[in-house]
Parts: sequence; structure tokens; C-alpha cells
Amino acid sequence: MNFGAKYLWNMDLEINDLKADGYESYVTTEKGIEKSVSDIILYKGALVDDKNNFIRLSFRNNSIRGYIVVNGEYRFISPLNKILEQADSNLYIIYHCCPVNRNIINFSFSIH
Repeated sequence: MNFGAKYLWNMDLEINDLKADGYESYVTTEKGIEKSVSDIILYKGALVDDKNNFIRLSFRNNSIRGYIVVNGEYRFISPLNKILEQADSNLYIIYHCCPVNRNIINFSFSIH
């Protein structure tokens, strides 16, 4: 996948269907309750160059969402038009985030 010069990733992906056998989905419409067809396709994998990194992506309505972990750093991918409605549907935002270290968060309270 090519998200610009900085984010050119060669990925090895496989379908990761998380639905149980016999899974069915229903939606409520103006006609009542109807069976729906899931158009979400989930993938898991790794970068071809380094199998220690991992990828989780979903494809739905010609859109991509998910994350890639490179050298322990999370790179999240999201369609830009989810943030800016007027943005082209082929544009994405990639942002960095790191896991929260719960050891440094300290909550305390008292009830009087």
C-alpha cells in the first residue's frame, strides 16, 4: 500500500474472519427487521520485510481503517472524510499513537 513516500508498505495480508459459524446480522429499516449482509472484510498480517511487525485492517465501502505496528509504534489509518466531510474519499490520515502505560497513571479519591 502506498500512502505517500513516508508510508510505502509492502504487506502480507490474509482474511481474518472473526464471525462465529452461523453468525447472522439484522438491521431495522422502515420495512421492519431485515437480515443484512456484512460488507466488512477484516485482514491481519505483517510487513513483508519484517514479520515482527503486525497489521490489522478493515475494508468497507471502498474504505480502509486499521493500524500497523512498526518497531513497536502504532500507525493508525483512517479515511480523512470521517474528520473533514468535504475531503476526497481517496484521502487518508495516518497518525501515530503509543499504548498507554497504565503503571504511570495513579488515581486516588476519597469520599466525605
